[in-house]
Amino acid sequence: MKLVAKKVHQKTHMFTNIENQVSSKLINWSSGYFDLFLQEDLKDKLIIYCPNGSITIQYYRETSELKLTVENKRIENCIEYFSRILQLYQNMNEIVNHPNLQPSFNVTITAKRQNV
Repeated sequence: MKLVAKKVHQKTHMFTNIENQVSSKLINWSSGYFDLFLQEDLKDKLIIYCPNGSITIQYYRETSELKLTVENKRIENCIEYFSRILQLYQNMNEIVNHPNLQPSFNVTITAKRQNV
């Protein structure tokens, strides 16, 4: 019997000029989204072990880059997991940068005196 190595599909994306707090949020949100999968949380790195592959999110402090790598034996799963992480990143940016959700310090308090 001959052993045959299965082909592993890989998709990689490098985010540039990413702040540390943004990378921490993406790692946290991704960890929550894929909560049912086995995970390994290291300093500035998250590895999510999914069926037939893995998702790795790593932040490089010295270059302010965030690297997303998805590996899977099935191309469909590779694309699906990759798209989910990119959608999480997009949703996170929409929520964090939404003008109605930004803290506002221009609060005015008015009180009316009632005559009794």
